[in-house]
Amino acid sequence: MTALLVARNTVRRTIPGGVPMDMSATTTIARSPEDVYDYVKDPTRDVNWRTGITDSGMRSDGPAGVGSIGYDGGRNFETVWRVTGLEPTRSVDWEFIEGPLKGRGGYRLEPVATGTRFTLVADVEPLGAMRFLGPVFGWMVRRWNRTDVGTLKRVLESEETPPVDRRGAEQAHRAERQELE
Repeated sequence: MTALLVARNTVRRTIPGGVPMDMSATTTIARSPEDVYDYVKDPTRDVNWRTGITDSGMRSDGPAGVGSIGYDGGRNFETVWRVTGLEPTRSVDWEFIEGPLKGRGGYRLEPVATGTRFTLVADVEPLGAMRFLGPVFGWMVRRWNRTDVGTLKRVLESEETPPVDRRGAEQAHRAERQELE
């Protein structure tokens, strides 16, 4: 049985076999909570900072709000989610309703002296064939989430916030690595 343990805004999952999977990732961004919130509440911008996301947006009309339906898509997947909580400049919460994952996730924003402490929270478990990946799945998600919050930090701390980049965060990461070589 899967147990959920929550402590200090960190979500931990225990998978069969008792291996804890902490899938949250945190960084401090040198921007105000208002700036960070305004950026992350727009799902069309996920392609700029979320690994593997090549298309994202809202299925519901109007701006995102509690009950709104959105999606994130990649090369071989699409995940559909519903907004379950929205507290401007503090948090966004969602639950997955279709796709290869089940569970919940969200963003936590906390003002700090140097800007905003941003946490990407993930309480998910894979469905279908992916469920057999067990601890490997947890490792992959942790790694992606840590990369994603680092990318978000770089994007928001750059001089100018970029428009939506339809190349996707994954291709942007590859291009960035090639430039460094």
